[in-house]
Amino acid sequence: MRISKSYVLRYAKKRIYDQIKARVVPTDKNKFSFTVDHLVNTEKNIQKLVQIKGKKLSDEIMHFKTSDTIFILGSGPSINDIREEQWQYISRHDTVGFNYWFAHNFVPTFYIMQGGKTKRFQKILLDKKNDYKGVPFIIRGSWLTRDTVDVSFLDLIESDKLYYINEYAIHSECNIEPNKLINYFAALNLLSENKVHANIPKLYATVPMIMNLCYMMGYRKIVLCGIDMKDPSHFWDDPAYSVVREKYDLVVSSNSNIMMLNDKKIKKYTVPDAIYAQSDYYKKKNGTQVYIANKNTVLYPRLQVYFS
Repeated sequence: MRISKSYVLRYAKKRIYDQIKARVVPTDKNKFSFTVDHLVNTEKNIQKLVQIKGKKLSDEIMHFKTSDTIFILGSGPSINDIREEQWQYISRHDTVGFNYWFAHNFVPTFYIMQGGKTKRFQKILLDKKNDYKGVPFIIRGSWLTRDTVDVSFLDLIESDKLYYINEYAIHSECNIEPNKLINYFAALNLLSENKVHANIPKLYATVPMIMNLCYMMGYRKIVLCGIDMKDPSHFWDDPAYSVVREKYDLVVSSNSNIMMLNDKKIKKYTVPDAIYAQSDYYKKKNGTQVYIANKNTVLYPRLQVYFS
């Protein structure tokens, strides 16, 4: 069979076009390879860590639960708007602080540690050791290994209160709708009420992950405090925290990249989108309600104010 010259040219053009398209168009537009790599590598890290100290997160953590209400303590400036009588009320319920919550004087029921500069954490832990005695530490295991990071600060945490979590982490650039991802988590039995395991679903960022953990622990009211996302500032930017800020070299607003997770120009779905979707899922599933502590947040008025 004779092949025409025009056919050969068309075929050659198609081959060239296909090669260019393969190079330009990403084959993993939802970044699922990130999810797989993160989950597998973190599991390896945790296996190393439990040989040093602590254990994987499990239902055991619920032994510390004392209330059906939990306050998630973030670092936004609206923390400074919480009045003394409100702190007294919060202290009668369960709380979870994370990352640099150490800078605040309020000691939470649980503390979640994310990584960063371990020397800085070690310095803070030394100062806060007595205050945080008895507080369960939940550590995200993706960044700690004996080979690459100094883990000597683990000596400052009580063995029976040290837990590691893995994260079923969805990349912040994933273009799948958050509500579909939450139903996906549920189908994998990763979002069961009153059932805690080490693999916590994480949509984009830390706060949605902590919300999922609180839901899994059976809390019926989840109150977001200092989850503002209106600008890059923190509660410690206030002059009242100047000594603490300098002592621990805390991130100032001009160097914070928190707004990247809230920018529709960069990402199709943002952290607020994840929070709203999870809030809707919890309420529909078993009536669990998500609140905000006050109005000074981008989450208002979509979420109801707790201290009205």
